[in-house]
Amino acid sequence: MSLLFLELMLVFILATGCASVTPSGSDLAVAVAKEEASRRGWKRVKVQSCRFVDGRWLVGVVRHPANVVGSDAIIEVSEEGNIISFTASER
Repeated sequence: MSLLFLELMLVFILATGCASVTPSGSDLAVAVAKEEASRRGWKRVKVQSCRFVDGRWLVGVVRHPANVVGSDAIIEVSEEGNIISFTASER
């Protein structure tokens, strides 16, 4: 095999490996939190915050319309993408 062929194969392998993008932890947490909010009947939500604290993601969401009691929540998501808790505000 020629050196040029090997170099082209290496470029191809590296390029195809870089093409598959995996979501970051925060992207996964946000997606899981939105799915959980939708499952609970919150059809339109806006993510207010996403923080990694003590080994879990805390995703703050607001449901629309936001003028009803309990329209915001904190959704805890594990690093693996599992729901730990869903806590809606009482205000």
